[in-house]
Amino acid sequence: MTGRIGFREYLGKRELTILVLAFVITGVTNYISIHLPIELEPYLALCPVIGLLFGPMGIIGVNLVSFIYNTWMGYPFDLVILDLLNVFMVSYIPYRLWYSIGMGRDDRPPVLDSVFNVSKFMVIMTVTSLVYTLLYNILYTYLEGSMVLDVTDLVRFLKVVSFSFLFGMSAILVLRYLGVRFETPRFGGTPDGWRRRVDPRWFDVVLMVGAVVPAALMCTNPDQGVFTVLAVIEYGMLLAFLLKPVDPAHTEEKTVNVGGLRINKFDRTLIERFIAMFVVIGLAICVGVGLSSYFIFSGIRTPEELSGDVVMYMSVALLAFFIPSVIILWYIENRVTVPVGAISAASRNFVSHDYDEFSAEFADTCARFTGADNEIGELARSLSKMNVDMGTYIEDIRNLNSQQEMYRAELNVAKNIQESFVPRDFSIVDGTGASIAGSMEAAKYVGGDFYDFYMVDEDHLAVVIGDVSGKGVPAALFMAVTKNLIESQSHPGKDPAEIISLVNASLSRNNDENMFVTVWLGILDLVTGRMTYCSAGHNPPVIVRRGSRPELLKSKAFLVMGAKETAKYGSFEVDLEPGDRILLYTDGITEANDDYNGFYGTDRLMDVMAGNGDMTPERQIESVSEDVAEFTNGAEQFDDMTMLLLRYDGRA
Repeated sequence: MTGRIGFREYLGKRELTILVLAFVITGVTNYISIHLPIELEPYLALCPVIGLLFGPMGIIGVNLVSFIYNTWMGYPFDLVILDLLNVFMVSYIPYRLWYSIGMGRDDRPPVLDSVFNVSKFMVIMTVTSLVYTLLYNILYTYLEGSMVLDVTDLVRFLKVVSFSFLFGMSAILVLRYLGVRFETPRFGGTPDGWRRRVDPRWFDVVLMVGAVVPAALMCTNPDQGVFTVLAVIEYGMLLAFLLKPVDPAHTEEKTVNVGGLRINKFDRTLIERFIAMFVVIGLAICVGVGLSSYFIFSGIRTPEELSGDVVMYMSVALLAFFIPSVIILWYIENRVTVPVGAISAASRNFVSHDYDEFSAEFADTCARFTGADNEIGELARSLSKMNVDMGTYIEDIRNLNSQQEMYRAELNVAKNIQESFVPRDFSIVDGTGASIAGSMEAAKYVGGDFYDFYMVDEDHLAVVIGDVSGKGVPAALFMAVTKNLIESQSHPGKDPAEIISLVNASLSRNNDENMFVTVWLGILDLVTGRMTYCSAGHNPPVIVRRGSRPELLKSKAFLVMGAKETAKYGSFEVDLEPGDRILLYTDGITEANDDYNGFYGTDRLMDVMAGNGDMTPERQIESVSEDVAEFTNGAEQFDDMTMLLLRYDGRA
């Protein structure tokens, strides 16, 4: 930020709101801390937490509470001033450190939406706790003359670390969820001052020296006369570090004003949800361990010993949980969320913009993950092949002479892409206790129909059919992504409603094109014959039981996928006996027409299924196709006609 900021410009309604909030929160926490049965002193962590989140005005609010409290307690004036300096230092250091570390990587206000930011928060709070412990020791050296770091200082350090983690992480998650925008740096002065000409790393060296040298001197048990030297070294170097120039953080999120606070509309990413889950679990474990240790040792330990025990166990619980958690989150971020996010963003740009503009970027993004031996690698390889095929077809299209031929070629591209994702080898289910056959006849106007089947494990077979809204290449691409996401989420133990919910959340997020897809997903237990299924707005299938009339397998049809991220889905069950059949189809079958007799309809479809029970699954599919062709009498086909037949044979 260039130029200087005037008092009126700086102290506005928002700043006053922050100051009052910091004052009230600190005052209430101090009051609670005084009345706790043991000396936990949770207010110690408010200085770094409020300073980090709300900046200078929050720091002023904390200092006001400290000044009023120390004056009310009757402490000498010089001690009050020295404590104010302590509070200012430990409040301002995390604020300055956050906007000094990794600015080239992430220059936003405090958020826990990446493993880097979680690690950054933990390091900053640990460093600040160390500085606070040293400052506190120097302050009480002024009163008592003892300068050696002992167990009491270790307990105080652990108190600040534990409660800064508890308060800081909880506040960041809650305020992030509510959308409250954190304070960002607002520094005066000109950008070409002498501070800009100093290598910024020297300021960080000064901070480390200011923290290490006093600690080293204290451990040598010097006499009272060294206090002045320690104070000069500690406070001088910390003040020198605070002179480090920092640019204001940048946020691109849209904001609105609510009660003097700016509210952000944040996108909650997949890794942020993982981090929030781990943080909530970790904080719950920490609090639970603290309460358990209190009730276990209460009555058999002195209040001072009990305080140390509670803090020690809480700190051990924090370290034991968060250190492995950061490693796990780092693995998830690098192996799952980063690839999914990159492919998702590249696909969104690819679908929404010109092919030439984003084809190379799309190919480069997919190439980064094609080597992965998992579902992400499979999706990247499929999309890479699709991109190459599309490039080849588009190049062919450009060589055509007429616009009509170009249009037909584009439809052919979409048709080939669409058909390439539909499995044709039905022999993979041979010997499993089930038989499958399917067909898909693409219309002139290409849509996004698809079917799929695969073994979830050796005893469960999944069948799925879907119909994407819209026509052309976007529908084919959306179909491909949907099909791959459904298969990648199908793991043993997951029911269809859970799978569809997860895929729906992925499809709905940032769905700027407002596309959607109807899906029917069923998972058949090949041992018992029980099928669990869920319908996301799709046509009810036809079920034909041996010796019975065909009927529609009706159930509640939930919202189509891609329309609403938070849509709820449920599963239903049906028991199949050997010889029972289920026919899945899209509306291209039942809505086929000959311009005279209306739609083909489900009644005629069930009549055909009633008479072909002795045929093989392949021949049954053919008989339905032949009857539809007879009904339409050569009329133009306007929609894809897709069918998938499952016959349960039972295991020997």
